[in-house]
Amino acid sequence: DKGISVFEPSAGNGLLTIAANPKHVIVNEIDDLRRSNLLDQGYKQVLHQDATQPFKEHEKKFDAMLTNPPFGILSKEIKYETFGIKTLDHLMALRALDCMKDSGRASIIIGGHTRYDKKGRIQEGRHRVFFNYLYS
Repeated sequence: DKGISVFEPSAGNGLLTIAANPKHVIVNEIDDLRRSNLLDQGYKQVLHQDATQPFKEHEKKFDAMLTNPPFGILSKEIKYETFGIKTLDHLMALRALDCMKDSGRASIIIGGHTRYDKKGRIQEGRHRVFFNYLYS
């Protein structure tokens, strides 16, 4: 409750924001029932946007971003800068990171299906592309 602005782009029922002051939190949810639950919780704003699309009005606006986007494969590769993104959770995480200030902090729950080689490196493919982008 220190005036920190928070964004949750795939909020579900709001469980990741439970410790935050809802007056400082903007959430997004496309499911009507979960969105209705969010509207009852006193958030600063409840959006109803496809989180695979840019949040143009909110770019570089938030001090903190947290998300647990749904997993899935995209029907076609999306170019994000020079990186080819093929999974739903990666694209949604990147769109959310666009909303964070350069000095902000993020918590992203992803990677449950990431595989590693014998040397502990992420195996070649869509996960390596995504993490290479994050590290760049």
